[in-house]
Amino acid sequence: LDPYMANYYDERSHIDKALGTYNGSIYWVQGMQDWNVDPHQVFGGPPGTNWYQEYIDVFSFIDLYLINELSKNIDGYRLSTYFYKQKDSNGGKIVMGPWWDYNLSLGNANYCAAYEPTGFEVNTGCGLANPFWFERLLEDSTYSNLTRCVWEDYRANAWSNESVHGIIDSLETLLTDANVRDHERWPRLGEYVWPNWFIGDTYEEEIDFIREWLDNRLAWLDENIAGNCAQGCTDVTACNYNPNATVDDGSCESQSCNCIGDLNGDYAITIADILIVLSEFGCMSNCTADLDGNGYVNINDILELLALFGSNC
Repeated sequence: LDPYMANYYDERSHIDKALGTYNGSIYWVQGMQDWNVDPHQVFGGPPGTNWYQEYIDVFSFIDLYLINELSKNIDGYRLSTYFYKQKDSNGGKIVMGPWWDYNLSLGNANYCAAYEPTGFEVNTGCGLANPFWFERLLEDSTYSNLTRCVWEDYRANAWSNESVHGIIDSLETLLTDANVRDHERWPRLGEYVWPNWFIGDTYEEEIDFIREWLDNRLAWLDENIAGNCAQGCTDVTACNYNPNATVDDGSCESQSCNCIGDLNGDYAITIADILIVLSEFGCMSNCTADLDGNGYVNINDILELLALFGSNC
């Protein structure tokens, strides 16, 4: 047992100490249920300041949240949820995974509203036992907006209805003969097996159930996954800053709005700019008219400006 885990109710900063002790030299795997504490208290960051980004691999947390909700995995979060710490040389962050234990997902249970394709797992009877890290993270708008963007990206690609149906169809074909052998060896179609909700009389009925359940689940999540996905440049100092963007898409750039030779900021190279160059001629430091970047203003700067004269930015 980790020495800092023994009395973690009294010492809320044990993770910082443990990470320092291990110094990223091992993978630190621990059941999520063992650390049912507020991440704000654990990591010491104030709400609303993206404090968590220094400590966790954000996309791995989002991915686990989305797969648990897509499948409505009633064993998710509270059970069968693990993470590891990267070596410091590889980032040193806490990463969610590996994913496992989804046998009671996709409507395959008759308790905790698992069979209903609507509602979040956290709002079921099973969800009451969840560590509240995931819900706490969603209170941050940056995190929830990114979650929404990741969801929309998956829905446009790997998790589109077409893609999901394609996977189901391919597996149905692959298991055409195997499902017959399976039923001959373990006959249970048409019989209740704990904790089934749906009891199909045929293999085809079972497949139709999961296909319809997933369609309804995806439609509900499309309407209810939190966040506002408006991608764009969020850096206010960038040329292409988008004040309406909620998630930065990596497109920020600072070149297009830098108009060489426009010394007075009127987006045109005019006589006014030439007068500025002449007024600074001979300048040797902090020169605004140093167009060629050599540290001073001389005839080369004047010639460069004359070559741009009359152009607009």
